[in-house]
Amino acid sequence: MPLRSPKLRFTRRAGKILLGIVAVVLILCGIAAWQVPKVLQNVLTGDVAKMIGREVSVGKITFNPFTLTIRARDLAIAQPGSQTPLLTLAELDASAAWSSLFWFAPVVDRLTLRQPNIAIVREDVTRFNFSDIQQRVAEMSAAKPDDPPKPDEGLPRFSLNNMVIEGGSITLDDKVTGRKQVVDELGVGVPFISNFGYATDIDVQPRLHLRINGSPFDLTGVARPFDKVPSSTLRVAFNGLQLEKWADVWPMPLPFKLESALLDSNLQVVFEQPKDAAPKIRVVGDLGLRRFDLRDTAGEGLAAWSALTVTRLELEPIARQVYVGEVGLWAPQIHVRRYANQHLNWQDVVAKLKELGGVAPNETPVADKLKRDVGLKVAPKAEVAKVDAAKPDPAKPGAATSDPAKPDTATTGAPATPAAPGTDTAAPPPPAAPEEWKVTLDAFNLHEGELYITDAISKLDYVMTGMAVTVEGVAIPEVQDQPVNLWLTVDNSTDGGWIRAKGPLVLKPLSLELGVRLGNVALAPLAPAVRSAAPIVLLDGRLGASAQVHVLEKSGAVDASATAVQADLTQFKARDESLKPALDVALQSLHVTADRLAMGPGQSNFTLAASGIQGNGKLDLKGMFTPQPLTLKSSVDLSELNVATFAPYAASSLNATVRAITLGAKGDVAFTAAAGGAPMKVNWKGGVEVTGVDLQDKVNNDDFLNWKRLGFSGMDISVTGDKIGAKLGDIALEDFYGRILLNAQGRLNVMDLVAAPGQAGGSITQDTQTPGRQAAAPAPAPAAKGSAGAGMPDISVNSVTLSRGRMTFTDRFVKPNYVAELSAIEGAITAVSSTNPQPAKVKVTGRVYTTAPLSISGIVQPFAKFLTLDLKASAKGVDLPRFNTYSAKYVGYPIKRGKLSVDLEYKIKDRALQASNHVVLNQLTFGDKTNSPDATKLPVLLAVALLKDSRGNIDINLPISGSLDDPEFSVGGIVVRVLLNLVVKAVTSPFSLLASAFGGGEELSYVEFKPGSAVLTEDSQQRIDTLTKALTDRPALKMDISGRADSKTDMEGLRQAWVEGQIRAAKAAATTPRGKKPDAAGVKVSAAERAKYLEDVYDDADIKDKPRNFIGMAKSVPADQMEAMLRSVAPVGDEQLRQLADARAQAVYEKLQAQEGLADRVFIVAPQLDADGIKDEGQPSRVDFSLK
Repeated sequence: MPLRSPKLRFTRRAGKILLGIVAVVLILCGIAAWQVPKVLQNVLTGDVAKMIGREVSVGKITFNPFTLTIRARDLAIAQPGSQTPLLTLAELDASAAWSSLFWFAPVVDRLTLRQPNIAIVREDVTRFNFSDIQQRVAEMSAAKPDDPPKPDEGLPRFSLNNMVIEGGSITLDDKVTGRKQVVDELGVGVPFISNFGYATDIDVQPRLHLRINGSPFDLTGVARPFDKVPSSTLRVAFNGLQLEKWADVWPMPLPFKLESALLDSNLQVVFEQPKDAAPKIRVVGDLGLRRFDLRDTAGEGLAAWSALTVTRLELEPIARQVYVGEVGLWAPQIHVRRYANQHLNWQDVVAKLKELGGVAPNETPVADKLKRDVGLKVAPKAEVAKVDAAKPDPAKPGAATSDPAKPDTATTGAPATPAAPGTDTAAPPPPAAPEEWKVTLDAFNLHEGELYITDAISKLDYVMTGMAVTVEGVAIPEVQDQPVNLWLTVDNSTDGGWIRAKGPLVLKPLSLELGVRLGNVALAPLAPAVRSAAPIVLLDGRLGASAQVHVLEKSGAVDASATAVQADLTQFKARDESLKPALDVALQSLHVTADRLAMGPGQSNFTLAASGIQGNGKLDLKGMFTPQPLTLKSSVDLSELNVATFAPYAASSLNATVRAITLGAKGDVAFTAAAGGAPMKVNWKGGVEVTGVDLQDKVNNDDFLNWKRLGFSGMDISVTGDKIGAKLGDIALEDFYGRILLNAQGRLNVMDLVAAPGQAGGSITQDTQTPGRQAAAPAPAPAAKGSAGAGMPDISVNSVTLSRGRMTFTDRFVKPNYVAELSAIEGAITAVSSTNPQPAKVKVTGRVYTTAPLSISGIVQPFAKFLTLDLKASAKGVDLPRFNTYSAKYVGYPIKRGKLSVDLEYKIKDRALQASNHVVLNQLTFGDKTNSPDATKLPVLLAVALLKDSRGNIDINLPISGSLDDPEFSVGGIVVRVLLNLVVKAVTSPFSLLASAFGGGEELSYVEFKPGSAVLTEDSQQRIDTLTKALTDRPALKMDISGRADSKTDMEGLRQAWVEGQIRAAKAAATTPRGKKPDAAGVKVSAAERAKYLEDVYDDADIKDKPRNFIGMAKSVPADQMEAMLRSVAPVGDEQLRQLADARAQAVYEKLQAQEGLADRVFIVAPQLDADGIKDEGQPSRVDFSLK
């Protein structure tokens, strides 16, 4: 049975209902068409005007309720005090979609702005004619102080379609600069901007047209409505857009100037409408910026590069996604300058930008955000926390800002410059709240970079070239297990230095493993920077290093360390200009290694090897250290360090000139810094050698103190807080010489070796030196009870050995002065300690005046509470004529011959002295009486005759006893003993000629010398040999030796000898290695060399009438003339004649004493300085003999 469709009947009642609904709808639409324009007009002219504080006017407003289209004409916003409105709009046409009700979001199918005109006036540096509107809006939208900050919820849902701007214009009247900028003929077409899947008919193609100060700019797009995914594309392509010409449009007074920049673009802005998905806006393509040159306001360069390229760019601003295939930067140049006011050029630029942006000078918003992004802690700033509670984060989208220089920039779809406000990846509706941008950069490459550093303060001008940087795999947010890879290379063409760095970087949490190597880095170009900090000039040096750098973030803090550290410094030379003259410091090579370097706790092993320190110095260290707490343990091997080169640092405090000192050391050192309640600790175990010491008088260059070697072995020095322990081990002093002087005040010159800083001066060997810093030290305060010896160090010595020593003692306390010479000093001292009462054994031997043996033996304890000693000393056969100055003054007779032997015994215990002095005078013979007012009135000659025993000896005993605390000793029977036992018997016997049998008829009463010479001739040696035979055969004979010199005969010879000595000294100085003392003894000058060194001596000599050329320089003269002039200025006088006579006598004496048994029978008598008494035909340059 066939079915029948139901039959619908349109009843009268249904028609009435339908008509009623239509009527109601029409009535409502009519009411809406009538009332909506009024409401909008009231809102614009009332509420909006009140909100912005400006008068708002609007012309006719119409509303189509069926198409939801609103048209408003003649909209204007006034500006106070001006006839020109801030904003005028000829017509606004907006059509909303009924689907807005279903999407619960605003949907606009079409938006058209016709002839929008904006008139901007900049009134001062940071204020515009719309700044008051910004401020009012910001205050209204600002959160209350007590309200918690709202989380970022991302952009609200919206859809804007078919957006058109026609005939727009923007004018900027800059009252600050006096310029006026005009942007007119503005036309914009944007197909859509939407963040959810709404589809509508799109008939607007992307385009942009405008004129800037009359210069047109056009971009047009292409529509593809029939593609699988309908789209329209705006191609932004141009080549060489000159940005410097557009820079004038910017209204703000920027702290830099764009000198040149060419912008290249090959971008496409793609508007896509996928089905059932949110529309997309993508910016794809390449960008380039060439010939970039940025300068400061003074025209000095800031930054420049040849080309900057961004390739394979894919930007989705709504989805907050950026992908960049590669960023390339070619030949960048960065200029860093420090001005005289200590400001950096970039520092001034940033400060001015902060000022323009309204940021406090001490705030660092960009750096703080970067720290937060990588998970690091940001130090709280005072007063900023309160502001943060009231203001949204300016780095987040949608944040309000009161910066008058930066208008609000909500995300738009402007095809020329799509905004990038920071949204997250879009999700299917409803979208999740965005959190952060997703950024991917495959590679960043910097090629041939250059860094220029200029410092107006230090005059540093440093250039680093050949810089290359590669960064690969940047992803934000970071992908797990995919770190950023870094490469850095520098090949500096200016000095040949190079740097290499490579390693992975993890941003969150921060982690960096970077291998760093550098080499051949020149230090000399950095000299001005070092010179500005200290008076040190870097002359040369090359630096190299390698390390593995580790940076790791833990709990918001960054820990940095380095492993496998190596550093090399070669050919280092510097000059310390704080000294006058300046001091040069040199180091041939330095190699340092460390297995770990870090500021935190943990042990690090290290080595240090240095060579060529100030010549041949070498230093090797190997040990470990800990930074926290600071500890160090190391072996030390130091050798051949020329310490004399550093003597100028102490020159102002030394009353001597340091000619040479070489230092060596080998052992182990340990150091622990004071921490908490624990004191500082230092320990040294090992040996120290001080060799080649040579100290000279500053005034006359006389030797003051020198030795070949002073060695300390087995040392153990420890310092713990204020407690010092010094175990000096075995001490050895070899080949030493000292010139000791007792001045007129009874003070030894060695006590004045060190003077107060800056006060050194005078001669330390002539008693004119500056007193030492301790010369007038105040008496020490009495020690507190129980603190006796608290400040005394514990000192111990295992042994002391003296070898091959010499000393000269000068007594200026006694008038006339006395000089004694000790030589061939040998000795040993056994162990002694301040903590052990056991005394040390002492044994010292030597010679007085090179002939008389000296011996000292006994025990001594210098470190006890009170000095303890028991010493015996003896000297045998000292020639008495050397004491003529004393004898002539106090006895009234000079000593013509005789020998002195002494035996001394001194005992000190509990500060009590007991001493015996046994003096024996052998064959004492006086000369003629003097007229000394200080001479004794006793009959000295008679006393000597009475007291001399049958062997011709005078025996004197002088006992002394007393307390060291009492300056007056009990001398017992000294006076009586001297008066009764002092025997002076003048035995003057003429010289008898030896039989011709011994002399072969030759004259033996004297031997002759060449004028000015003390060297025995062959004839003289033959005579002495004959005389030796005679004396050996006549054991009862004694002989006097009298050296003679005559001014008429020897003066010219002395002058010639002085010239010859100067020539030998010149050769010695020229051929002696640096750091060694020249020694002219034994130097031979060949005939070929003589002319050269003669001319050197002549050039250095101070000769008053030295011939000179027409420009005043010394003129070359014949050798004979040079010698004659040198002889004329030779320092020759009576003293030199006396020394010549003594030297002749000494030469003969040494020849005679070679025969056994003659030493005690041969005597040197006082010299004669004239030819008086010579009755033979011989020359007066001779030595006379007389028999007794």
